[in-house]
Amino acid sequence: MRFDQIYVRVAFGAEALGVYAASARLAEIGNIIFQVTTLLLAPIFIRKISQFNKINRLGAYFVGILLISFSASIGCIFLGEDIITFIYGQGYREGYTVLSIYVLSIGFVAFGGMATRILASMSISGPQIWAGIAGAGLNVLLSIWWSQSFGLEGVAAATVVSYAVAACLLWRPIWIKIYRS
Repeated sequence: MRFDQIYVRVAFGAEALGVYAASARLAEIGNIIFQVTTLLLAPIFIRKISQFNKINRLGAYFVGILLISFSASIGCIFLGEDIITFIYGQGYREGYTVLSIYVLSIGFVAFGGMATRILASMSISGPQIWAGIAGAGLNVLLSIWWSQSFGLEGVAAATVVSYAVAACLLWRPIWIKIYRS
């Protein structure tokens, strides 16, 4: 879902794109860390689901990731300007608000990654297609709409919401299978 960056360049210019992209790349460090975590944990959850066990630990995993995402976001509100300035320089410091919003995507990217692995183990491919289409479409619509009122922060929020919707669409068939069995 890189429409956000294309749109930022067109709507706000190259300088704004630099600020936005720097913040997004910094937030994606968390995405990478949690993608590795989901790679490690996915086999455990897949085994539990394949045995038709209700998985209580999965809920704890979700809550933990959300708490980490929200904590990182709050931390970026207070420390984001210093972090971005240290890494990228003074010219990017105004991107700390984009960073604090974009960091919220960590949890939803991790949820989506876990769901994709579980769905693949179930030989189910349809939800991945529809979640991708819905997430991308929503990202385009919300980026255009919210950027008019909220600027770069609106584009970042649109990206986070589109990740959240895609993750929910990916998890829906899994929850249905778990709780119907």
